[in-house]
Amino acid sequence: ESTKPGLALRTGIYLTPVEQQGEDLHFRLLRCSSNFSGPTVNFGASDRCIVGALNAEVGKVIDNPAPLNHVLAQIYHQRPGLGKAKIRAHSDKTKDMPSNGLLAFCTFYD
Repeated sequence: ESTKPGLALRTGIYLTPVEQQGEDLHFRLLRCSSNFSGPTVNFGASDRCIVGALNAEVGKVIDNPAPLNHVLAQIYHQRPGLGKAKIRAHSDKTKDMPSNGLLAFCTFYD
């Protein structure tokens, strides 16, 4: 259980393939120790295209990589009086990864 304050300095969305099997929906659950409260959304055509292209490129430079399979897209907000938004270490994100797993980061600034 997180002890962080309820208001994060970021907003975002978690994208992952969602598959229906009978009446059940199956998707990868985001394990996040913070107060991230954005939605989980199924991959769209553009998402599949981008992640597919990344997987093709990774396969050219890394032997037997596990496929990239989800996207956590976040916007870090600067709010006066609340401190500077920043990205902290993500060591807990690797606990459930296979030995050939990869994390890919891309940061954009406005």
